[in-house]
Parts: sequence; C-alpha cells; structure tokens
Amino acid sequence: MFQMKKICIIGGDFRMICLGRQLEESGIFVNYFGFEKMTSVSPVYSDLENALDECNCALLPVPLSRDGIHVFMPMSDNKLELNGELSRLLKGMRIYTSNAEMLIKSGDYDSDQIFDYFDREPVKIENAVLTAEGAVCEAIKNSDYSLYMSKCLVAGWGRIGKPLCRLLRAFGADVTVSARRSDDLTWIRAEGFTPVHTNEIINSGRYKFIFNTVPHIIFTKDILENTAADALIIDLASMPGGVDKKACEELNIKLIHALSIPGKTAPQAAAAVLKKSLIEINETTRRNTSWKNQL
Repeated sequence: MFQMKKICIIGGDFRMICLGRQLEESGIFVNYFGFEKMTSVSPVYSDLENALDECNCALLPVPLSRDGIHVFMPMSDNKLELNGELSRLLKGMRIYTSNAEMLIKSGDYDSDQIFDYFDREPVKIENAVLTAEGAVCEAIKNSDYSLYMSKCLVAGWGRIGKPLCRLLRAFGADVTVSARRSDDLTWIRAEGFTPVHTNEIINSGRYKFIFNTVPHIIFTKDILENTAADALIIDLASMPGGVDKKACEELNIKLIHALSIPGKTAPQAAAAVLKKSLIEINETTRRNTSWKNQL
C-alpha cells in the first residue's frame, strides 16, 4: 500500500514552501528543488536528480507552467522544461500536479502515476474564495479610493466572481456584475447586485474599481476608452487575461494582472487547501486499493 514518505517539491511560489513545511509537521520528509533564492528553506537542491533520490513521490506547482514549456519556478534562476527528460527522471514515482493534462502531453508517463490535486471542485472553490479575498487586498493597497460607496464592476459570475461580489458588498461598495447567460443575470439580480450583459459593459457606467475574472479579452480598447481615468483594474484571469494590456498603457489606466494571488496574499491558507487535497487523494486511492485486494 502506497504511503507518502519522502516527497520532492519541484518549483512554485511561497505557498509551496508553506505546503512543504505543513507536510513536514505531519512527519513527511521533504526535499526542495527550484528554491535557490530562498535561503531559509532546506534541503534545497540545484540538481533535480539528486533532489529526487530516495523520494517516492514528486509535487509539481500551482500553476504547473506559465508558458507551457517550463515548470513554474519563480524562486530559481534555473529552467526546467516539461519534456521527456523530466518524465524520465520522474519514472516510477507518484506525481502530484496542478495540471495533469499538460504534464501528460509533455512526456512519457504511466496512466496511474499522475494525480491532479488541483482539479477537484472543493479545491477550486476554496482557492476562489482566497483569490477573491486577495483581490480586495490588492484593491485597497493600490487605489487612493475606498471601496466603501465606490462603484465596482465585477466581470464574470463564476467561482471567483460570486465570493468577490459578496466581499465587496460587505465593504459597502456599489457592485455591478456582468455575465452573458440569462440565468446568471437573474441570479445576480436576486442576490441584490446590479446585472449587466457583458456586451453592454461599455454603456453601464464608469467605475472606480474593475475586477475581471473572465479568461479571454472582453475589456477591449473601445470599452477602456469609456473607463474612468483614475480607475483601477484588477485582472484575476489566467493568461492572457481579459484586459487589453496595451490599450491600458496607451490610455494610462492602472492595470494589475494578479496571477496566483492566493500564493501571495494567503500562502499558509492556500497551502492548507492543497495539503487537504493530497490527503484526500491518498485516502481515496488507499480505499480503492483495499477494495480491489478483497476481490
């Protein structure tokens, strides 16, 4: 029966270090690769093969990659490619990753070797709540205005949009929410927010704070030209985001592309969410193995 005894954490932001420390507190030995800039972390290896020595599992970061080519390692000057060499080094190990599909396409892996700890609905929900909280934090830090009584626009009524709207309302903000589906617009109204169809954002008003959660460009130059000059836009969507960055620069509109925000604003809480997911994966596979052995 598999037991997580010694794990190698490969790359990631500070939440992965917090996760490593939480795993260590649970009695698991942890090696680190891709954290040379963090002098307070040990043991840190500059050679992946040595870092993996005697480990029976590997943990890849959130996100797995920013460019689809290299493992996300912001705390290292080294580059680690997602390729056949990586799959060779990880052969025979249990691998926990945040994007199983991308990893599988990058090399030669066994079907029962990879477990996606991020593609689980409870994890996505809790991560969304932390993202919403971090977005509010970024708004407060980066604007001269108060959220209280300010007109705010949240683009997207999804996992992040819903808790974000509720947080903004708790601060006393005047919240408008954009969506495309009629049922979403109805729910937005039922929750006490002002609904607007995404196609009508340009005519919906001028906002001090704009939060985007939609992962494709909806804030084009035409829409941005109608934006208040002193507005703050916080883009929470994954690359390439939902806001025309070049247009923001031309119009001198302040834009923050807040990627992986839970790892920056709440790394301990974000790590605890991931740890819980790892435990649940191991418990599920243990039960399944036990059941199969009884057949």
